[in-house]
Amino acid sequence: MKPSVLEDAVAKSVKLLPNTRRSYLAAVREFVGFAGADSRRWTGDIMVNFRTKLARRLKVKSVNTRLAALRFAVRRAIDLGTLTGPNFARVAEFLPEPLDSKPRRAVPIEVGERILAACAGNGLADLRDRAMIALGFYFGVRRESIATLEMDRLDLRRNEFTVVVKGRRLHTITLHAKARRAIEPWLAALRAHRAPLTGRVFRRLHRDIYATGGLRIGKELSAAGVSEVIKIRAEVAGYPKFHAHLMRHCFISWALENGATEAEVMAVTGHRSLTSFRGYRSPTKATGKLLIPDLEA
Repeated sequence: MKPSVLEDAVAKSVKLLPNTRRSYLAAVREFVGFAGADSRRWTGDIMVNFRTKLARRLKVKSVNTRLAALRFAVRRAIDLGTLTGPNFARVAEFLPEPLDSKPRRAVPIEVGERILAACAGNGLADLRDRAMIALGFYFGVRRESIATLEMDRLDLRRNEFTVVVKGRRLHTITLHAKARRAIEPWLAALRAHRAPLTGRVFRRLHRDIYATGGLRIGKELSAAGVSEVIKIRAEVAGYPKFHAHLMRHCFISWALENGATEAEVMAVTGHRSLTSFRGYRSPTKATGKLLIPDLEA
């Protein structure tokens, strides 16, 4: 059976990561199964009805993920010239809006300080977790970029580190003194435990059965592991709904509220789209001590 114009558009998008392409194709095929393969019959009403059908059985996040796949496929097909006709003359009217969900909002600076304070000890877990959380709050680094940070991309002599952005692009960030103070104790602990100073910076920790209450350093920590660490630390600090990606929202919001320009903050976060960047900003009514240092420090 010949693939639909939307499936063909997704398949030809070479910039999509393999997992993303598979996810988008599954969403497109689900829509084609609902609306039929003849794109001449597709209308905005059909798209809204499809969204309603999804909402009856899926969570908001899952519905919006499928709608995002459809928006991508439709726009890509129009760019390729394979999707034409009066129904697609005004894409914004054809594509349904995402379902309303709880907004992702930055928390006040005081909350960030309490989450960092939740790992203020000198144990291995405290040192590792404080370093990871500092990267999130001080630079808005994503959990995937924290997990995949390599030792040879952390250059303390040049005061910079390089992260992988969304699995494919390298982005270098200046490492200021406050961040160094959070990261260096973890690196010292790795050396003290004779852990290899190659590969990933952040590792899993395991209970050492030969040392009462002790930990041993394991292999690399996954992005899911980073999320779990931050969730646990936030719960200890009294904020059970806090999640890893909120650190990016926090950095952007705090920096802008404290006088940084959009260009300065985007240079740190690696954003290329101003629209996407502005979606991260939310008022926090922050008071008290500034958690992040001057961007130029």
